[in-house]
Amino acid sequence: MKYLITKSQISNIIFKYLDSQEFYVDEYKDGFLFFESYNPGPILISVYRGRYDGYINSDLVSEVSRFFSIDMNVSLQIIGEWVHSKIDFPVIEFYSDYGAD
Repeated sequence: MKYLITKSQISNIIFKYLDSQEFYVDEYKDGFLFFESYNPGPILISVYRGRYDGYINSDLVSEVSRFFSIDMNVSLQIIGEWVHSKIDFPVIEFYSDYGAD
């Protein structure tokens, strides 16, 4: 049997998945940093107030893309929407370093 899932449905599922990861968010003067836990390790997401843009680590973009079988650009867009919903700060564009190898 084949199921059709709309973009809004997949977005909601990915939002719940990202919420379940319980990222630690550190707000500082210049923006926001998202870590895997309270023990700061690699920065997974960073948002810059002065430039109104944000960076999403390629490992996170790839993980979401593979897990939900979606395109990397769609993954980047949905993660960006989720970040915006968490920090309530206007971000114009998100970028990542996937494909830079």
